[in-house]
Amino acid sequence: MIQSKSSILHLISTPLTLSLCLLAILLYSLLHEEMREWKGDTMSVKMTNRQVSGVTVVDCEGRITLGEGSSVFREHVKSLLAKGGKKILLNLTEASYTDASGIGEMVSAHTTTTNAGSSLKLLGLNGELLKNLKLTQLYKVFEIFDDEDAAVRSFQ
Repeated sequence: MIQSKSSILHLISTPLTLSLCLLAILLYSLLHEEMREWKGDTMSVKMTNRQVSGVTVVDCEGRITLGEGSSVFREHVKSLLAKGGKKILLNLTEASYTDASGIGEMVSAHTTTTNAGSSLKLLGLNGELLKNLKLTQLYKVFEIFDDEDAAVRSFQ
């Protein structure tokens, strides 16, 4: 049943309903902005390895997100461990975005490497990722570096 214009105006004039409407608009705006950013940067994570003083540096480029990005990340780390990788440094300098699933994969990779007698450290976190790790207290789990040389030396 369609309500009259005046009854709808009365309904949204209550503080609780108005607050809920504003919240819905805010959530829609945030979602819309997130989708717009996502469409502009659709590259899943690309991971390449290089050796520096006995440390496998994994350069990550793109998005580490739910779906393909996090599964590529997971499989890459498992592959390194299967090949006997003991010292792994994830270079996230070129990682454009990491969502909660990507952070979960990093924690899982850290646990897997530790259980395998290996070590995994992080390099070059962008501001948003570092903020999220601090917010969730997960920054305490990882050794995090801004400088590659210092990170590589820390494995010695």
